Amino acid sequence: MSLMRFPISFGTGALFVLSLCSCLPQSTSSSATTSALAGGVVATGTPPGGEVFGAPALDQELRAEIQRFGLSGDPSIGRNLPEISDPLPQLGMDLFFTKGLGGDMDSACATCHHPALAGGDALSVGVGVHAVDSELLGPGRTHKVGSPNYDGGPTIPRNSPSTFNTGMWDVGMFWNRRVESLGRTPGANGDDGQGIFSPDVPFPSADPLCPSNLAQ
Repeated sequence: MSLMRFPISFGTGALFVLSLCSCLPQSTSSSATTSALAGGVVATGTPPGGEVFGAPALDQELRAEIQRFGLSGDPSIGRNLPEISDPLPQLGMDLFFTKGLGGDMDSACATCHHPALAGGDALSVGVGVHAVDSELLGPGRTHKVGSPNYDGGPTIPRNSPSTFNTGMWDVGMFWNRRVESLGRTPGANGDDGQGIFSPDVPFPSADPLCPSNLAQ
């Protein structure tokens, strides 16, 4: 096995050297040598067709596909997203962080979906209500012994999904999609006139008490 080193220049101007092991015999010609493109490893060599990876021909082909499909890299384009400074998002933020909506008054939405923890709680399974320390979020938060429904395990037997970018969700919310857009119209966030389903009504009926979109 031969040791191959590839210098990679980053935008900051720093120069890093990646070391990787090539499993090809040393006698293999350089034109046929390839290395896996994974984990920051650079691909080298000549693939079938004779075009070197990263050559201008491939860049042009990629640009043509981007233009053909109208890709912008910005998923918010075409969506009616409010500004965070608008009154409704401000109200939502206040409600999201208050414990006053919790039945036991010891947890908020942010307890399991905190922005500083990537919209989750950094735990494999959630500990919502009845924590030993209700002010402690993330690793170290544990269920209080002797509290209602305490069985030695987590309060919530599932991972807390992230709440990031909910304004760009078009299908449903929660792992089991128990709140779901009936229309699933791309780019509509559920606001396509077909309604939102919730567990409070028989499937596939629209819940008249649900807001017009999934983000609300």
